[in-house]
Amino acid sequence: SGTSRLRPLLTGGGLAKMSRYQVDKLLRDLRRDQELAARFREAGLYIFRHRKGMLFVSPIRVRPFGHDGAAVSPMISAIFEAVTATPRINRKQLAEKLIVDLASEEAESKKLALTSDLHWLISEGYVIEFNDGSLDLPRAKAKPAEVVAAIVSTAEPGEQVPRRGERLYNLSEG
Repeated sequence: SGTSRLRPLLTGGGLAKMSRYQVDKLLRDLRRDQELAARFREAGLYIFRHRKGMLFVSPIRVRPFGHDGAAVSPMISAIFEAVTATPRINRKQLAEKLIVDLASEEAESKKLALTSDLHWLISEGYVIEFNDGSLDLPRAKAKPAEVVAAIVSTAEPGEQVPRRGERLYNLSEG
């Protein structure tokens, strides 16, 4: 993606070392990526990063479950605990982990509750089901203060660091 290619340039002083042609190409690539993302959104598709920063496209908007401490059903809590403890778990493994040592009637009602709650979590984007059947939680976004601290900590002494909303395009050096 364009922003991941731009971050090292802004923090390492690399943008000033680029030729005008390279800057133009980078900006064209960024515009193309933004246009593609806009067309995906128009078609009802969402792009998100997961698993080593890979890009995925889904008709469901993926988002972290932000209801910490909220009262949720025991089954939803159990699903979150299981998926957190075992990333890339599949539905069968999840059912085996959550439904154990129950009478057949009780097991059937638990399976229905698991299926219903898991379907809701996936359709709301709180749990991701990949095409290989594995389940995982969305990546949590870093808080803005953490991002700024990371950029400032990687900057060389005396190097200008962009402030919020500010862009540094000083190409006169180099």
